[in-house]
Amino acid sequence: SEALNWSADYRIAREIIGDDVRRDELLVQLATKVESDMTLIGVSAIEDKLQEGVPQAMEAFRAGGIKVWMLTGDKVETAINIGYACSLLFTDCRLTTYFGDTEADELAKAFDQDTSKPGDVKPHSVVIDGDALTTVLADEDLRERFYQMVRHCTSVVCCRVSPKQKAMVVNLIREKEAS
Repeated sequence: SEALNWSADYRIAREIIGDDVRRDELLVQLATKVESDMTLIGVSAIEDKLQEGVPQAMEAFRAGGIKVWMLTGDKVETAINIGYACSLLFTDCRLTTYFGDTEADELAKAFDQDTSKPGDVKPHSVVIDGDALTTVLADEDLRERFYQMVRHCTSVVCCRVSPKQKAMVVNLIREKEAS
């Protein structure tokens, strides 16, 4: 059956050793495949409620000049909704988004145009998905441009990212901040 074939493909992809990039790509493809063309027979949902005080804490961080990043595997729409619900993103900010398989030169131009400066009147927030982040993380120049763009942002949301991408983003920022 289709489910058994998918499960076998998933098990094989998960067990790939020595080629993390290929494994991550296959896992993302398989996740996308399993989430499309579904006929739902029954549905249940669990509501994750935001803990009390989170929006106020985010506002206090922002007022104190503390930048907050959210790195999540959630879908883009879910991540943005969570961002607004917890006040990580807010209506008065300039929100820039980067989604999908975007060419490196397009991202470089966009990053250069979107770079905020200290003291900009309107706070700047960025949302970037795992596909765009893959392009960024694969190129040293693009990593530098990305860092230059986000370093003055109020908040950054990286969504649909793998655990490996999360680690790479954290390492990138640590490396750039240390130098």
